[in-house]
Amino acid sequence: MNQLWQTYLQEQGAIFQDEYRIESFGSPDIEHHLVKHGPVMSSLQHYGLIRFAGEEASQFLQSQLTQDVKLVTSTQAKLAACCDPQGQVLGLGILFLYHDAYYWMVARDTVLPLLSHLKKFIFRTKVELEDFSDLIPKFGYAGTYAAQDLLILTNTKLTGNYTQTQLTDPEFDSVLIISIPTANPCYLF
Repeated sequence: MNQLWQTYLQEQGAIFQDEYRIESFGSPDIEHHLVKHGPVMSSLQHYGLIRFAGEEASQFLQSQLTQDVKLVTSTQAKLAACCDPQGQVLGLGILFLYHDAYYWMVARDTVLPLLSHLKKFIFRTKVELEDFSDLIPKFGYAGTYAAQDLLILTNTKLTGNYTQTQLTDPEFDSVLIISIPTANPCYLF
């Protein structure tokens, strides 16, 4: 986890279960109630991030993942998996485009095995694969009124599954938001 982000979370009262997972912020009973009944913001540092960059990144991903990569745009993320030759899933996560590179958010413990697996297929392809897990803080926001909260705070309305937008406000110029299909509105930042 990025040391600055971890320090910030600890200053906010985060109690860590392990290196990446937050157990609570000191009031587990209240926090569990809020998860069911109110808006919740949580760290997603237990997810890893793989970056795919280069002029042939799209073609490389098209040949390695289960998703039609042409459908992944600056406004649309997709769920994608990587499988072994027998069809067993090696990794499953959200694939999105951000600043001319593809990012794949997967379980953190699968990042290194996935990188090792995918690098076998690079050959002469003009693509770079990197572990970006600690370079970009990730968090989620969910709740019954999360969509309204997002609209009020950022003047941004996201509708649809896996739609994404980059905030244009100078205060949030590098923030990307992705909507996730759940029973209650849920967003990744």
